[in-house]
Amino acid sequence: MLAGPGRAVEVNAQGAALLTTNAGASWSALRLPGRPATGDSIAVAGTRVDAVTVDSGGMRLQRSTDGGRTWQARTVPLTLPTDQAQLAVSPDGSRLAVLATVRGTANDGDTPQLFVAGPAGTLTARQAPAGGSLAWSGSRLLLTGGALRSRLYASPDGGASWAPVAVGGTVAPRFGVDPATPSIGTPLPRSDGTVTVPVLVHQGTGAAVQLYGGPASALVAGRRVPLAGQVGPGVLAVVATAGPDEVVVAEPGSSTLHLVTAGGVRSVRPAGLPGPVDALSFSDAQHGLAQVTVRSCSGKQDCAETPEVLATGDGGRSWQRTG
Repeated sequence: MLAGPGRAVEVNAQGAALLTTNAGASWSALRLPGRPATGDSIAVAGTRVDAVTVDSGGMRLQRSTDGGRTWQARTVPLTLPTDQAQLAVSPDGSRLAVLATVRGTANDGDTPQLFVAGPAGTLTARQAPAGGSLAWSGSRLLLTGGALRSRLYASPDGGASWAPVAVGGTVAPRFGVDPATPSIGTPLPRSDGTVTVPVLVHQGTGAAVQLYGGPASALVAGRRVPLAGQVGPGVLAVVATAGPDEVVVAEPGSSTLHLVTAGGVRSVRPAGLPGPVDALSFSDAQHGLAQVTVRSCSGKQDCAETPEVLATGDGGRSWQRTG
């Protein structure tokens, strides 16, 4: 799984983990204290590693400040058992949030369980306004979710209170959301406390990714990236920042990448990507990682899907398997 800008962790069936912090140029062994939760459950920054793990005793939030040699654990006090969770860590590492998800039925829907730790380190249960994806903008906790992922929420107090944020001047209704309503992707934090927010918008017979940037309280529209065709309701754009002014946008359902710079948008059909991109991460404008799902079959019905991480060293033009 991707674990930060140019960082990824791969765990094999036996539980052994490998870590890259340089966009796949090299890998080293990482000792994890347990099985990672399903989802974006590991974050790496320098020698600091944060992970949400699951075992027979439940779910735990783990932190290592020495590259995985030693760990400190906190129990995540779930009210319902689950092995699915997303971890969000502020750029300075002082704030963490865990959004655990209990999968429901078509009638009941999913149940989110949110836990937040501030500088004091205490893990506190909070009420999530919806299921979705978490990110930090400085000390503000952000959540994108709601029907068709059409809402962005912000909390100034670690999840104790929430308010919807207008994106593009509007706030989508909570219920009865029109299928053409824009879908808001996971905000991408920057080191200065601002965020980049990708929004997939429907325009006539086509679609585009509209980028917004700035502090969460005052997002400003930036580049708009046209897509090749129409995209279904609720589809999210896979996007990564790649430097101070660079953003990479993956075309939904395609291996095409759109490279966004201060000078404009350039689209490339990269070599080596076996299919659509599930997740992207760049350490700079040239070096990045992509997670894709590889499908293999030994017969007509005996098929398996495996996540695979690939690396680029030329700004996304070509990709190679790593690890």
